[in-house]
Amino acid sequence: MFSAIKNFIETKKFYSKTFGKKYVDINGVLTIPEGVKIVSMEMFMENQKITKVVCPKSLEVIGSGAFKHCENLEEVVFNDGLKSIGSKAFSGCSKLGKLNIPDSVGAIKNGAFKYCIMLKDVKLSNNLKTLGKNAFYYCFSLQSITIPSSLKTIEDHAFSHCGLKELTICDGIETIGKKAFYSNPLETLHLPNTLKSIGVGAFSCCHMQNLHIPEGTTEIEAQAFKNCHRLIAAYIPNSVEKIGPYAFQNDVNLRLVHLSDGLTEMKEGLFDCCVKFKELTIPKNVKTIEKFAVNTKAIEKIRFEGTPEFVDENAFKLLWHGKIVNKPDNFVITKYEEHQEQNLKENKVEEESKDAEQEKLSEKMEKALA
Repeated sequence: MFSAIKNFIETKKFYSKTFGKKYVDINGVLTIPEGVKIVSMEMFMENQKITKVVCPKSLEVIGSGAFKHCENLEEVVFNDGLKSIGSKAFSGCSKLGKLNIPDSVGAIKNGAFKYCIMLKDVKLSNNLKTLGKNAFYYCFSLQSITIPSSLKTIEDHAFSHCGLKELTICDGIETIGKKAFYSNPLETLHLPNTLKSIGVGAFSCCHMQNLHIPEGTTEIEAQAFKNCHRLIAAYIPNSVEKIGPYAFQNDVNLRLVHLSDGLTEMKEGLFDCCVKFKELTIPKNVKTIEKFAVNTKAIEKIRFEGTPEFVDENAFKLLWHGKIVNKPDNFVITKYEEHQEQNLKENKVEEESKDAEQEKLSEKMEKALA
């Protein structure tokens, strides 16, 4: 029997869903026989009899979707020697509660544990080189994780929509991908000193109160910290050269920000709707300030350390009682009421123009029919 399953697993000669069911005991335990190196793609997919998987010492690869949607699977005993866990290998295993991934594992591929909604305890390999997109997407019972120093990049959506309250990212990580930790109840965030780039929406909708970006980080992409409603203070070091649009939009409790001296542009909506924002110093190297960059009527003081080359007329749209220090010559304030009045005027002109065009068209039609 074992030789038959070994032959199937390694050569993929048989249909997995029917063949694989024969090797689960009456308690739902699947013990993969010694000598097997590869569990094939989708071999045990949607097998609802499996409650536990025991991997042999010989196993090196768990293929894509191998145990996908095994909804009664509660435990996996991984072997030291396992090298790779394939895409969606355990996706949708909704009763899986704990993972101890051995240090021999170098790759966890895209969506490997996606939608494992009861997963609470995960220990990652200390030699992990690849953590794929959506690897732990929507594991909303997962409350803490340590990302090992062996990893350089946390891919897009890797821990999006989890329940993470505690996050340790060890030095070694250089890039955090798009929405990697989107919508997590993170209360504290300690970023690694090796970090270079924070991706689009990476920590959007998180719960931390303080943010300290480490020196050496050069880029914060769009919406990176958008909708962090509990964020009070943010420190952005001088190494940061670029902050994307709407990076801190709708951070309704943000009061204090230190901006990087390396910043040359304040992008559209950077601090849009930060309704408790009180004071801001614009660094000397900022040359461009785009519309809605500091869009809040609560701000009391803006200090310019240099002279921007371009300030959009709506850059500070809702500022009408704040104090400007070292105001540059090209600075224009459009109060909200004035902005609304101007919009009404423009709309009226546009409507009058459309009416005139309609009248001309009607006259032409009447002449043509006459």
